[in-house]
Amino acid sequence: MFTNKAIFKLITPILIENLLAIAIGMVDNIMVASSGEAAVSAVGLVNTINVLIINFLVALAGGCAILVAQAIGRKDVSAVEDVGKQTLYLVTFIGVVVTAICLIFQNPILNLLFGKVDADVMQHAQDYFFYTMITTPVVAIYAALICYCRGQGETKRTMYFHILSNIVNVAGNAILIYGFAMGAKGAAIATVI
Repeated sequence: MFTNKAIFKLITPILIENLLAIAIGMVDNIMVASSGEAAVSAVGLVNTINVLIINFLVALAGGCAILVAQAIGRKDVSAVEDVGKQTLYLVTFIGVVVTAICLIFQNPILNLLFGKVDADVMQHAQDYFFYTMITTPVVAIYAALICYCRGQGETKRTMYFHILSNIVNVAGNAILIYGFAMGAKGAAIATVI
């Protein structure tokens, strides 16, 4: 049985990681505010789609953590590796399909979800959506890997990656939004990096 201390030690990095994942979109919104209301609106609107897709991919990969933990409990090393590979292939494939659909149908999706927004909001939304969507396969790979690590009890490693991602995102935003005045497009590129 796990002690409360052991559970807290396992769960705390996951909580921090989830807060950091949400923080990327929030930081984009805060930092893009200097680019005007249209850019802020666009980033906020598109981030609702991004959060939905990321949560879908993480939930899909979440079964991996359970299966990995079960295989470790059985001391079946080959099953651990097989589950990891299968999850990686499946979630990556779905990430590629989601990306293709979102990029091919970008304008109909944005028009359907956001209706009659101002033209400048829509332009910023299209820019931000495009750049964030091209990373969906990478997000899918990451989702598979974090669930694989979590199944092995390795929660600190993924937390450290999220800390690094947030630092890179803030630095990239500062350079692209403030330095190059790229607005929502700059926020998206920093997020992609």
